[in-house]
Amino acid sequence: MVIILSFVIAMGNLLVLMALMTSPKLKRDISSMFIASLACADLIVGVIVVPTSVPLMFPGSEGLSRWPSKILYSIDWLCVTTSIQSLCAIAVDRYMAVMTPLRYLTLMTRRRARVAIVIIWIVSATICFLPIQMDWWIIDGPRVAACYENPEMCHFVTKPSYIIGMSVTSFYVPLALMVFVYVRVLLVALHQAETIKKSSTTMDATTNSLKIRTKADHRALKTLGFVMGVFVICWLPFFMVNIIKALCHNCVSELVFISLNWLGHSHSAINPILYSRSSDFRTSYRSLLTYRWCFGS
Repeated sequence: MVIILSFVIAMGNLLVLMALMTSPKLKRDISSMFIASLACADLIVGVIVVPTSVPLMFPGSEGLSRWPSKILYSIDWLCVTTSIQSLCAIAVDRYMAVMTPLRYLTLMTRRRARVAIVIIWIVSATICFLPIQMDWWIIDGPRVAACYENPEMCHFVTKPSYIIGMSVTSFYVPLALMVFVYVRVLLVALHQAETIKKSSTTMDATTNSLKIRTKADHRALKTLGFVMGVFVICWLPFFMVNIIKALCHNCVSELVFISLNWLGHSHSAINPILYSRSSDFRTSYRSLLTYRWCFGS
């Protein structure tokens, strides 16, 4: 099952990246750069996180030594954090496209998008690697010293303050920002649609062009809503349980905790399917998955 999930995640997100690189229309879209960032995070989940998660999740199995475990946990957190921050960036990008459609292309350039993506990955890496590699998660006292030294006894017993802090900074704060921006842009988009509908009888050439662009932005907004919604459905239960488990360790069974963690990881396999709502992605997928693309005909 792990091998199948890993393969689906890796192949699906490779397909997304190839579509973004080969489709001229997708390459021109600034938001595609943030989708590429999200796909890269999902690809890392499929190639590294999922295949190596089994020994980390099940105490008593053939565990990894402490240093590799810390690296893999850091990478796991990095992927989740980068994913939600990339979704935030996409939401902000759509907000600008809807709020200032005529100035959007001058406000959001490819150079600014690249800088934003670099910042997203640097901030995510700092948040996820620094606390774990500096051992800020370790509970003080001799009682747990043996547990930390023996991976078969416990793999990653952590301070409640660390779990809560990481959950808030990596998930809840970006989630709140993402939802706030998306709700704002959705309200504006609905208002624009109503305004265009009322003024449809008095449209000049410029307004007709704006109408086409607005409709395209609204379609992109719907797809973004699906992507965000699925992300929340997959990851929110885990992070809720993560907080509960930090405050009351015995209140959540290991089976529930592990199952919700795998639900979160399965999100990385769903995004490529959600992107197929876009006609541009569907066209590119068909091209990539047929012999015509392979032979250049």
